[in-house]
Amino acid sequence: MTTEEAGIVSGGHRVPLSPGQQAMWVAWQVNPQQWTHIIPLAFDVQGDLDTDELRSALGALNRRYPQLRGRIVVDADGLPALDWSAELPFTVTESYTDEPVEQAARTAWQRPFELERGPLLRADVIRHRGGTLLLIAVHHLICDGTSVLTVLEALTRAWAGEELGSGSEAAELGASAEHTQALAEGPQGEDHRRYWERVFSERPPSFELPPAVETTGYQVLGSRLDPALLARIDDLAGQLDVRRFAVMFAAFFVLLRRYGGQDHLLASTPFHGRVLPGTRHTVGYFVNALPVVQTVTAHDEYATVITRLDRDMRDTLRHGALPLPAIMRAAGLTGPDAHSRTHQALFQWWDAGRHSTVDVRALRLTGPDGTTRTLSMRDLESTADYRMALMLRGDKGGVSVLWKDPNGTMGPTLLTAMSADYVALLRDICAHPGRRIQDVAAVLDPAAGQGGDDTAEAHTGPAADGHDRPGRPHPDDRLFSIEELSGTAPAPRPDATGRVIGTPPPGTRARVLDQDGNPAATGVPGRLSAGSTEADAERTGPWARRLPGGRLELLGNAGAEPHAEAARQPAAAACLDEMGRVWGEVLRIDPPGADASFFELGGHSLLVGVLTAHVRQKLDVTITLRDVFDHPRLGELAALVDERRGAAPERPRQSDGIPTPTGPLPASGFQERIWLAERAAPDRAVYNVVLAWRIRGPLSPEALRESLAVLVERHEILRTRFLDDDGRLVQRVEGPWRPEPELLDLTGLPSPARPEAVEGWLRAAALDPFDPAGGRLIRFALATLDDEERALLVCAHHLVLDGESVHVLASELAAAYPVDGNGPAGDGAVAPPHQYREFVAACELPEVRDRATAAVDFWSTRLAGAPARLPLPAPPRPEPDGAVVLDLPDDLLPRLRAVRTDRGTSWSMTVTTALAAALHRVTGSGDITFGMPVAHLSGGTLPGLIGPRLGTAIVRSTCRDGQSLGELLDAVRESVLLLDDHPGAPLEELVARLRPPRSSGSTPFADVLLNMSSRSTAPVPIGPAVMTPFLSDERFDYDTKFGLTVTVIQDGDLLRAGLSYRGDRFSSEDVRLLGSFLTALLDDFAGRLDTPVDDLALPVPSTTTLAAADGTV
Repeated sequence: MTTEEAGIVSGGHRVPLSPGQQAMWVAWQVNPQQWTHIIPLAFDVQGDLDTDELRSALGALNRRYPQLRGRIVVDADGLPALDWSAELPFTVTESYTDEPVEQAARTAWQRPFELERGPLLRADVIRHRGGTLLLIAVHHLICDGTSVLTVLEALTRAWAGEELGSGSEAAELGASAEHTQALAEGPQGEDHRRYWERVFSERPPSFELPPAVETTGYQVLGSRLDPALLARIDDLAGQLDVRRFAVMFAAFFVLLRRYGGQDHLLASTPFHGRVLPGTRHTVGYFVNALPVVQTVTAHDEYATVITRLDRDMRDTLRHGALPLPAIMRAAGLTGPDAHSRTHQALFQWWDAGRHSTVDVRALRLTGPDGTTRTLSMRDLESTADYRMALMLRGDKGGVSVLWKDPNGTMGPTLLTAMSADYVALLRDICAHPGRRIQDVAAVLDPAAGQGGDDTAEAHTGPAADGHDRPGRPHPDDRLFSIEELSGTAPAPRPDATGRVIGTPPPGTRARVLDQDGNPAATGVPGRLSAGSTEADAERTGPWARRLPGGRLELLGNAGAEPHAEAARQPAAAACLDEMGRVWGEVLRIDPPGADASFFELGGHSLLVGVLTAHVRQKLDVTITLRDVFDHPRLGELAALVDERRGAAPERPRQSDGIPTPTGPLPASGFQERIWLAERAAPDRAVYNVVLAWRIRGPLSPEALRESLAVLVERHEILRTRFLDDDGRLVQRVEGPWRPEPELLDLTGLPSPARPEAVEGWLRAAALDPFDPAGGRLIRFALATLDDEERALLVCAHHLVLDGESVHVLASELAAAYPVDGNGPAGDGAVAPPHQYREFVAACELPEVRDRATAAVDFWSTRLAGAPARLPLPAPPRPEPDGAVVLDLPDDLLPRLRAVRTDRGTSWSMTVTTALAAALHRVTGSGDITFGMPVAHLSGGTLPGLIGPRLGTAIVRSTCRDGQSLGELLDAVRESVLLLDDHPGAPLEELVARLRPPRSSGSTPFADVLLNMSSRSTAPVPIGPAVMTPFLSDERFDYDTKFGLTVTVIQDGDLLRAGLSYRGDRFSSEDVRLLGSFLTALLDDFAGRLDTPVDDLALPVPSTTTLAAADGTV
């Protein structure tokens, strides 16, 4: 969208979002309850504040800067924009409180904005015992620090009765958004991108602040900087020919080194971003957070650090217009892992005193009658998305200092210490600019430097004055042994909180040392030296940190990084529990013990994909299918996950947040593929999916209608039209509709005939085509079987439903069913589900597309030269489509699991091998391919999602002469694991790359599809009744999308299987023979592992296309 399209054509009331604004928009969509990007302008009021006068002044402000009343809209192309066409007034709320005014103000400003509704500015007048507080909260998306001063100046003029006029700054805002977007993506930003790539290429940041000593929540710590100290800072800046900012920022880096225990540091700082003409006084969001990397060594002097930082900042600011998301991409730092490493610390400098007429400490509002009230701004508690922030606000009265710990991850002990040490550093820098950094510890902690407070000893606990005293051990403390402290004995077990805290034995000298060999700050990890004598204490042991009161916390062995171990020790204790809960969710059991095996509990390779997605979503760690097979027991896998958590891998991760635009939307590749296939054969309703559940217990048809209506309202995919847009499929979400289930009374039929009547409805529904453009691609029926039993029947188009969605559909129906006439179960507490458009958007994220391209590269190489079709002739004359049900033994699954235990496979890998062996024998070919459905997990697990997420992966199997069945099993296992190692290759792109010969009615490389699933038999409560799957082998007849579909379903401890075929591609006789071979091979799979595949015999009647096969079963 160009500036002209955004502003002029739309009447000057809409502009596109800049990349930085888009990032805020996405973050809000992920968590609409967040208050990260709210700017709270809190003022103590001297004099009377009339709310009507306030509304009048804000109204004038609304007319002068209408962008402040904006909201986010999404255009027809799916692009978000800031729109202020609706004349929304600013809200003014007046309240009275008896609680501390700080807490009342915090509660008010942390109230989230609704970005899609607007306006994005509001005012609260809070009356309290001590007077009045005015709070103006504005979202960062429409305002920055420079804009605040412009707005406050306009507010004073409006209060005086001056007419501000009306205006629009759409041209300036739109031009800036367009400029930053061009820098992010176009050739204009190439120089900027190369600069940031160089900044991070030498050594990617791994800086991390220490974990909190104690658990707490949101906290801030404010003070004013001594004017005399500020004058000395200015004098030093003059001597070094740098700016005041450089001195204060350099001191921050020295402090980070002290508390981070590392030399290679990263902290971010805002850049004004007003680089285009005409934007200097424009109200809007222009600021850009810039990551600044500095290396501060023990031998550096203060002055060296300052001058180097000042020089580096000049280069940084010259390239500061590149939006932060583009900087992160250029540096290869995307995803949660990188975000955690780059968003540790923020240094904010706000020169609020530069405006000639605005004094934020004494802002005078004088009305037309001459009455004046004075506003004095409190500390600006805005919170950016960082663990810790230091804000320095310069105003006409000096400089205020505010330390922010928005999530309580630093804790009061560390925050208070850092606050005091920062001021001490500034004083020391001004007094001794030539001091070396290795001497900072002695300056900040003189007693420790003399061997005092850094020496941990046993202590008595709180004395009468509340302070800990050295002496005898406190009865609640663990008493460490000298061997534990020196690392020569195993570390003690963590306590109930996952921490190892205690005191040294009497007479022991224990010191925690930083990277320079100096005493580490309290709460900061370092290497522990301990011994009964000073000489002994020079030996270094495990990582540890000093705690208040002379206690020690042991963090891990001496070979690990301190902060990784600091977080890992308590995390290791929690990781097993977290993984146990994840296993319980995936396997639908109670959390198991550490020695439990995923596969012995019923897991298989299909569920491994679900498990890996859950681990990635909930624990923020990536594991693979291969990892699970190599570490099948819970304790083993939890240890691997914990290790990877601590390792903080460098590879980019998928971006947080998925845009969810409205209007015409692109379809997924899978949807477009089946839509085109259906258009090519409109007489075949092969993409209808049928389901059935038995419902035992009382169930009201009216209540069911209500739950179906809620289901459709909650899931956009169930009210989506699929439209032809010049040959491409697009989706359009429509409003809710109320499904009317067909009511079938089967009580008049004999009991044995009722299941057949159910199947009759499903059979007819499966053959009845849907109109994809109609937007109602799901049908329901409720069949009454007797007084206590019903059947819920469902038919849906594959465009809106797949096997991965079935359990969601059942649970959503149950959750929406009214209970006791009081609305749905858990009414008001059911979280909004993820929508299918999120999945489609995730598939187009750059990092996802990059992975897909890499996967296509891998699989096109692996499949090069493979036959696109099986060498089997079609029947001489087309036959009717059909299915063959396999008669599998009831004890087959436990026997296949025994094979798994011996060979490190799963039952599904064994079935896959049996099919590969069958196809090798049937075709006489040593090189065959077949398809397998795989879940596309872009965007994580997206809990509660309904919609097709399956793709088709290709398995290539080669079998040499004399290769045994066991060797083929090992090869197939590796092939299946490769599907997880290189996921996400779209079949249509793979086919386009390989360009195999095409033939009507055949999918290249997938004449045969192997479809395996695990169906839960656990009942699902729905009101006072329960639902269980209504199973039938007859439904194998309906799945004829591929030439031959081999379906294997795990139902509890049983395996059910069927072969569905197209009569124009396979003959019924061939399919029956193949089914007989598979049944026999699976029944004796373990006994035939050493048999060459060539010697596996096939039954061969005299008239069959398999006549080339030899032998008998």
